Formats: sequence, C-alpha cells, structure tokens
Amino acid sequence: MVTGPKGEEIHCDQYGRVKVQFFWDREGLADDKTSCWLRVSSGWAGDRYGGISIPRVGMEVLVSFLEGDPDQPLVTG
Repeated sequence: MVTGPKGEEIHCDQYGRVKVQFFWDREGLADDKTSCWLRVSSGWAGDRYGGISIPRVGMEVLVSFLEGDPDQPLVTG
C-alpha cells in the first residue's frame, strides 16, 4: 500500500518515487517513513513523449524486485 503523511493524497519525491507499507510489516505506521523510495514503472517513455501515473496514498500496488534483489524494489503494477 502506498503511504505518505496524514492528509496527503499524493506523496512522491522529485523523481516520482513513492513509499509503501508491505503487508508483512505489521508494526509499520503506514506513514512517510515506512520504506525507502521505490521507483514506479511506466509502460511508455521517450525523449519528447511519455506518460506517468503516480500511485496515490492508500492505493495497493504490486512490488517486484530487480533481478530478485531485495535492495532494488520497483512498483510494477
């Protein structure tokens, strides 16, 4: 689940990365300190075109790990 400060609808950094609360983290506070910044994949991007969809706070997302590395999480869906 995407997390952020209370009262914010969208919480991302200047690169469009978000923070998440993993379902197995039962002691997490679901705030803006629950995880590292995760990149958000996009299906279409280029030099002068593209699109991005930033998940909103509270949305459930699918997280994959680049080459299975737990230090490289990526929002893929």
